[in-house]
Amino acid sequence: MSFNKKAIVILDGYTFCNASKKKVLYSKGFVWCEGNTKCKDKTCSTRLFSRDEEAPQNEPDSWEFEAKSNIKIRAKEARIYHAFCVNKIKL
Repeated sequence: MSFNKKAIVILDGYTFCNASKKKVLYSKGFVWCEGNTKCKDKTCSTRLFSRDEEAPQNEPDSWEFEAKSNIKIRAKEARIYHAFCVNKIKL
């Protein structure tokens, strides 16, 4: 994943900090991202996002928030999952 580093990238209500080094795990029909929720930037946390497998990879609008780290969710068909370090937008 590589978004324009000079732009403020918004992912479904979160600002993008960087790609997480945490793995996305799959087991028995469930998906989750592992480990500690903190990222290199201490204001950011690891969150699980997904997009339709046909959607453009580097288009931020195609990613949807799914879950916090270590929360197992049922995997949806035709979805691609990725962990990102993000910061929740406070309104």
